[in-house]
Amino acid sequence: MEPNIVFVERIFSLYRKAVFDIIYQKKKFLLFHSINKRSTIKQTTADYSVVINSFQYNKKESSTYLFLFWKLLQVRPKIVIHEFSAGILSKPLLLLYCRLTKTKLIFWGHMYNRTQGFLPKKSLSDKYRLWLWQKADSLITYSQAEKELLLANQIADHKVFVAYNTVDTGTFLKVRDKLEALGKTAIRKQL
Repeated sequence: MEPNIVFVERIFSLYRKAVFDIIYQKKKFLLFHSINKRSTIKQTTADYSVVINSFQYNKKESSTYLFLFWKLLQVRPKIVIHEFSAGILSKPLLLLYCRLTKTKLIFWGHMYNRTQGFLPKKSLSDKYRLWLWQKADSLITYSQAEKELLLANQIADHKVFVAYNTVDTGTFLKVRDKLEALGKTAIRKQL
């Protein structure tokens, strides 16, 4: 039996693997992703991951088209959770696929370019982001501030969820515990 949930990422970042492993233990899913050999981000695969083809249409890493529709037709998930990036051009066709198949579509990630702000009256990219937000069934963002921005732009509260940035916090807590055990004075001496 195929999982009812498919995650879609541009690439499968190694730093996210531990989190996906934990989710997979609780709920089976597939992760569709491409591999970008030019990326500086360390990438990985897993038993639950499926490598899909992609096309990078300019030099920016997030400027990608993901060839995922044939795989979606094979799996026929009930829910697609897709990385949110305005540069991934396959999203409008994904929206069409989800509407035609009655598949729920959830976008997750940073919902806008935080270095430039969100200006839909001045930026075509931000107008496009707003349109995508409105069309999605739900949105998962990394902070309460991003949720407030979505709500301020007429996205319904019941559609927006906050999942604070998903990195393997267990690893970082072990490092913190070790540093606390050493103490500030010992750390300063080592530096």
